[in-house]
Formats: sequence, C-alpha cells, structure tokens
Amino acid sequence: MIPQVLSLAAPAVVFSSPTLFQQESDTQAAQPEILPEVIVSAARSERVATQSDIAVTVVTAEELRATGQRSLPRMLGEAAGVWIQETNLGGGSAFLRGVTGNQVLILIDGVRLNDSTTRFGPNQSLNGIDPDIVDRIEVIRGPISVLYGSDAVGGAILIWTKRRANGEGPSTGGEGPLRGELSLDYRSQVAGGRAHSGISGQGTAFGGKPAGFYASISGRQFDDLRTGGGEIAEFTGFDGWSVFLSGDVELAEDRILRYTARLNRDFDVPRTDTLVTGFPSVVGGPPTPPGDDQRDFVLQEQWSHLLSYDDRSEGGFADRFSARLSYRGTEELRERIQAGSDERRTENDEVETFGIGLDWRFQPLEGHRVTFGVDSDYDDVTSSRIDTDLPSGTTSLDNGAFAPGSEFLRTGVFIQDEIRIGSKTDVTAGLRYSYFDAEFDAFDPPVDELPGDEGGSSTQNQLTGSLAVAHAVTDATRVIATVAQGFRAANLSELARIGSFGSGVELPNPALDPERVLHSEIAVDHTTKNRQFGFAGFYDDISDIVGRSFDPVATASLGENAFRRENQGKVVIYGLEGRWRERLGSDSPFWIDGQFSWIVGDQFDDTIDPATGEAPFRDVPFRRIPPFFGQVGLDYLPRDLALGLIDTARLNVRFAAAQNRLSPGDIADRRIDPDGSAGFVSVDLRFHGPLGENGDRGRWRIGIDNLLDQRYRIHGSGFDAPGFGLGFGLEFYF
Repeated sequence: MIPQVLSLAAPAVVFSSPTLFQQESDTQAAQPEILPEVIVSAARSERVATQSDIAVTVVTAEELRATGQRSLPRMLGEAAGVWIQETNLGGGSAFLRGVTGNQVLILIDGVRLNDSTTRFGPNQSLNGIDPDIVDRIEVIRGPISVLYGSDAVGGAILIWTKRRANGEGPSTGGEGPLRGELSLDYRSQVAGGRAHSGISGQGTAFGGKPAGFYASISGRQFDDLRTGGGEIAEFTGFDGWSVFLSGDVELAEDRILRYTARLNRDFDVPRTDTLVTGFPSVVGGPPTPPGDDQRDFVLQEQWSHLLSYDDRSEGGFADRFSARLSYRGTEELRERIQAGSDERRTENDEVETFGIGLDWRFQPLEGHRVTFGVDSDYDDVTSSRIDTDLPSGTTSLDNGAFAPGSEFLRTGVFIQDEIRIGSKTDVTAGLRYSYFDAEFDAFDPPVDELPGDEGGSSTQNQLTGSLAVAHAVTDATRVIATVAQGFRAANLSELARIGSFGSGVELPNPALDPERVLHSEIAVDHTTKNRQFGFAGFYDDISDIVGRSFDPVATASLGENAFRRENQGKVVIYGLEGRWRERLGSDSPFWIDGQFSWIVGDQFDDTIDPATGEAPFRDVPFRRIPPFFGQVGLDYLPRDLALGLIDTARLNVRFAAAQNRLSPGDIADRRIDPDGSAGFVSVDLRFHGPLGENGDRGRWRIGIDNLLDQRYRIHGSGFDAPGFGLGFGLEFYF
C-alpha cells in the first residue's frame, strides 16, 4: 500500500502533537518505487510526546528531490530550512543552533556517521551521502546526547535509507513483483548533474520467508559553478559515483532482519577557498593571495555494511527490540602544493569503525514507556604522508596527520522514561553514562620532540541528563519546556593530530576534557486544520570549549606559528526560531509558509596571547554564527492530483540579513569579508507534475534558481552562491 503524498514542494514540518504511545509517524510522502510496509527506524529514534514541532523537521525523499538542488546538503538546506555552509562544491556542512562540524551528529539508519576524526569546522560528511538512496531525513534541533551520546551539541540529523519490504506492488512478470526506476537531473549553473537507476523486488528467502530488496547506482558530474552576475567560481567542479543495496527478510510476523551496504566516492574535489584570492585578513587590508597552487581531495570515500534486526512482536520482555551491527569507514586522499613550493604533499587518512547498538522499549507501568539501550563504536585510524620533490621526482615518507596506532573507543548506556500525567501533560526524563578511551603511538620520526607528540592515551567519561515537560493549554496549543545536558568528547582530531590551517599548524593535546552544554528551551506549538505555527527560544551554555592556544616553544622549534589544542573558557549561544504554515482559504489549493532563525553567539575565554599580552577571545562573538535567515514560500497543491499537467508549484524566497558580528577568527578567515557578510534575497520557482495516469510512470520537475541573478555568498562559504539557472529532472518508473 502506497502512503498518501503530503507535499511535493513545501517542507514537511511535523506539526501534529503525538500522544504518549503513538506508533510510527504517518507523515511519509509517496515513494512509488519502494512500497514500504513499515517505517524504518529504531526504538530510540521514535519521536517522543515532549518534542516540540519547531525542534523536529521531517523531510521526505520526494520533498528533497522537489528542491531540484544538486547535493544532499543543499536539498536539506532548502527543504528543512537549515543553514548550509560550503567551503567547496564537494562539501556542505549543516549548522544547527549555531554550531556545525563535530558538534552536529549525523546518523544513517541509526548508525553514527561522525567518527573520531570528524573535524571541528565545516566538513564534507553530509555531501558523501547519495541523495537518491534517502527515504527521509529527521532534523532534530537541540542537544539529544542522552539518546545518542557525543557530538549532539547543536542537534542531530537522522537519515533513513530506502528499502523494499514485503507488501503489495506492481509486477513486471516472473515469480515476484519487480519495479525499476531511472532519474536524471541537470543544472545549468554547473553544466552537469546526476543520473540514478535502481531496481526493487519482492519474493521469498530462507525457506519461504517474505523478503524484499532495493539496489541502486548513481553518478554525478559537475563543472565549475556559475555564480550570480555570470561569474565563474574557479576550482569547484568534480565528479563521483555511488552504489547502494538494501535487503529485508521477515523472519516472523513483526520480526525483520535487514542488511544494507553503501559506497560513495567523490574524485578530485578542489579545496576552493585556498586556490583563489580570498578576503583580507584584516579590515582595510589587501586581498589574501591563494595559499596553494594545488589542493585537492583526490578521493573522498564513505562505505558501510549494516545488519539490523527489529522485533515488534508481542509476548516478549519488551514491546520492541532493535539491534544494529555495523562495519563502516572513510578514506580521504589529499594532494597539496603550497604557493611557490616545489614539493607536493600527498596525505591519506583511513578510518575503520566497528559498532553495535541495542535498544529495548517496554511499558512497565500504566502511563510509562521506558526505552533503554547500549551502544559501542571502535575506530582504527591509519594515516600516511608522502612528500615529492617536483624538480627531481624523489619521494620521502613523513608522518601522517594522525599519530600511528590511533584508536578510539566510545561506549555508553542510557535510559529514558516517557510519563503521561492526566490527559494534557507529558514528561520525558533521561540519563546516560558515556565512556571514551583513545590510544596512539609517538610520531615517527618525532616532531622535534614537542610535548604531546610522543604518543599517549586519553580517558574521558560523562554523565548526561535531560528533562522535558509538554502541556496542552488548549486542544490546538501546547507549551514545551526542556532542560538538557549535551556534550562532545575530545576526539582524535584534537588528541592525536598535527595539521595545518590558515594561521599555521595545530598540535594535539591528550589531556583535553569534553565540551559540555547546558541547554534550556521554551517552545509553543499551535495546530489547526488550516493553520500551523510554532516558535522556540533557547539558551545554550557551552563550557570547556576546545580552541587553539599559541605555543611559543613549538613555534621556535618548528619555524612557523604553532598552536596547541586547549579547553578554553565557554561559549553562550541563544536564539529564537519560528515556523508558520497556513491555507489561503478553507478549500484553497494555495498555502503560504515561512520560517526564520535568529541566533547570537559569544565566547568568553581568558587565555592570554603571549605575543600581545591580551586575551583576544574574551567576550567576543563566536565563530561562524549564521546571520538572521529564513524563507517564505507560496505553494500550489491541488486536491485532485489528476486534473492537470502541473500538480505542485512553489515560489520560494530565501533571505539572510548581513552578519557583522565577527569573531577574531572570522576576520582572519579568508572565506569571510572582515567588514562582514552582506545580506541577500534569492527567489526560486519550482514546478512538478506526473508522467502517466496519477504519476504511475514517473514525475517531471523544472526549477528556476536565483531568478534575479543576485550575486551573494553564504556566510563562511568558500565561493559565491549559484546564480540564475535552470534545473530539469525526470523520474521514470517501470
């Protein structure tokens, strides 16, 4: 049975207020090629009654495709109203509640994508996921460290992949129903796009057990980007491909075993911001010349194998049991020639991760629903470097970015109780204990025998709690109050890595403590038949923030500016977020919606810079905080989808104010104008329609981006945003 379409253009904000023991969400858009019988999730991933609508955004695969954007980060940015920064075209880092990088947790089918090498700043992790394999995405704003542990400081992005389960479906003949799909997407701004093909089927396995599978392959090719005003952003194009396999077996009623395999590879992705002239490093100064003659991610690879089991059968210890066993990894191969140098540096980092997760959910007493579980992940990191003298062609081995023998273990146990009090009040309380252990050997050869570079170990642990209360003021309005702790354990990027950045070289520190956040939030949800709105105010106090401290001894030894990783002071981030959607008339096919985010961040660090005798980060704006931003849209969504060629249309206006509150790090960043990032308004048009009767043969879509061809740059990005362009998409089902 195919679920009903909600919307093919507008963000699928989950406005309905769930009751305590509500089962899976019914807000899924139609996926003609997949035909799921149940929604894929895990026990700990089910939405609780005390999560506000403004804090949770659910975006379906159809809504992602409807944006017409070229990558998953850009699709998510438009469909869910998330701020996306791009250092290069092969990246795309999501900001949640003012933070990004390893302070935002990304999970795929309940398994962490973040590992112990995930960087503090913007990264390419989200771009390494093929959008054509995504079934839906849930964006959760605010710390959820009780359920998922480290890194969920600003929130989490939960990605669920496509599947084919046992159920009804069209058949092309043979013993079981089969369905194929083919999609093509083209974008004029990059003179390229994506191609995707897939096949799904249903049948039997293991002695007649109902089974289903889904398999796909995708490719992409992008040339250099055309920005607003017809300018070409040099050093932006790249190519890549992906493969994906999912298989389900129904071992017994409500007992499903699933296996997935995923491989994504991007090739020759330029590090755009260092290859082009950048903004001045001081107000009124000259432009910053390119720092590199070559700097490419020759290979960016993600791969995973996941075996999961889900048991919802009655009569056991728990109402639901979920188990995940994963083997996954990444590889990043980089080549760099610094400006004016005769040496090419080739670096390679590989991470292999083994993980296990177990969740149970049961109702021990009336009015209580308890979820508890354990999870553990072990990272093994291999890092190497080869230096090549270009005139002679001779090579030499040197230390990789990470210390040899780098290993990282994270494990934790949690419990969460959802409590129903009367008919109008829900309470959720949770507690988690997390433990981390890192081991690494000395760099060989030693890095001038600097302290912290001789190898060592690090042990960290954290106890985390949360409490949320939701009360129904009226049948349509709820108020939700939340107090939660979050944290981020220092990882190998800070404990055991020597790496270069814009101001010099950063050195590891095995004695770092976790970053800790105390989060408080008040939210209001209002839902009626033709109107939904919500807003939330939040305040985050992040202590022991990990930063860089100038090291004069290491600087004298290395002959270049050296900075040691240190816990430094605290950061306060607060803001207001809102979302609104309304039908224009009781039976009108037109809807209007809007959303906004206003965030302020300040850093309080008393660390003294020995070169100046001052504390440069004492009471200053925090780095890379997005400006006030949002979007407003007008949707055409006819009730009868069979009446015309166009069944959905959207006028979307994205906007951002100027960002003039810059930290010292922002001013020194070649990607950011020291006078501040200018505001912008960008207008897009989207049209969609069916192929065949009721879309049974496929869908088409046309998009017009940046209608006014405005030239602007997303704050913190390494190049200007796409200019005026056309996008075309076709999907065929057979």
